Amino acid sequence: MKTDLKKQLAILIAAGIFLIIIDLVSAFTLNTAEFSKDSAGTFITRSDKTDHISLRARTFGKGIAYDREFDVSISPYATENPSRKSEDKYMPKDEFVAQEIRSIVMSFNDDTSIRKIYLPNVLSNGQKVTWTVVRNTHTVLIIFTCLLTGFLLYHRRNAPVIRKKKMQRQSIARQLPEFVNRLVLLLNAGLVLNSAFERAIQEGLRFQDNDLDYFWSKMNDIYISIRETNSSANQEFRSFAKESGVNELIRISNILNDNVSKGVELTQKLYAESELLWINRKRSCEEHGKISEEKMVLPLTILLLVLVAITVSPALLEL
Repeated sequence: MKTDLKKQLAILIAAGIFLIIIDLVSAFTLNTAEFSKDSAGTFITRSDKTDHISLRARTFGKGIAYDREFDVSISPYATENPSRKSEDKYMPKDEFVAQEIRSIVMSFNDDTSIRKIYLPNVLSNGQKVTWTVVRNTHTVLIIFTCLLTGFLLYHRRNAPVIRKKKMQRQSIARQLPEFVNRLVLLLNAGLVLNSAFERAIQEGLRFQDNDLDYFWSKMNDIYISIRETNSSANQEFRSFAKESGVNELIRISNILNDNVSKGVELTQKLYAESELLWINRKRSCEEHGKISEEKMVLPLTILLLVLVAITVSPALLEL
């Protein structure tokens, strides 16, 4: 499990670094137009091909604040100047700055015979404006996503083990009452503990499918160990109970151990435990049934809404 976690974190780090590199490369390569400054001011150099650039225009002074980004396509250099489009010079007062900056940006390709496109530092109303190149990167978002994913992976590192333990406990709770009940019947028939234990396992395995669940797979291992090594059924079952950590299984193991070491009455105690196990199993089935009913509420609600929509739609269409 630790190895899998290390592999997942290594893949996550590698993917994060790769995405950051791609993001930085794309941020610096998308702006293909050359943005420079000289003594005359800030300008964009027109090349022999169509270029793209992201600009940010900010104004200050005069009490009017304006900050906006523009994605601009710069037409290639041409020796012949196309006719300039006539523009409406009227601009509403409240949108004067925004309209003028937009008109400046839209006029970049009016005269393609000019190599250097100078950007004005002052608008017609005297307000200063600054131009900067925008390089949109998502490095912070990528790093945050990688850190969050890594935290979730580390936090859920034990989820497979917890899920497996839960399935094992459910298997024991489901199969143990039947096994104990069969063991009680065989003991009442006159068999000794080891023989009754082996026979109970044989009878239980006979009614199982080829794909055994956790409880019967462990019982099968115990049966093989008893037959091949002639070990004690009580000791093997006790080891299984300690490994599982299930209280009911440990309690049954203690009853069997007390019978072997102290000669305590076995049949009556196992019968009482069998009754208790069956009661717990019924209660568990009822709880799972209630949980299943609660899970079915949302799908049934959706089906009801669909049925209502299908029923009402023809009447609504006729209106």
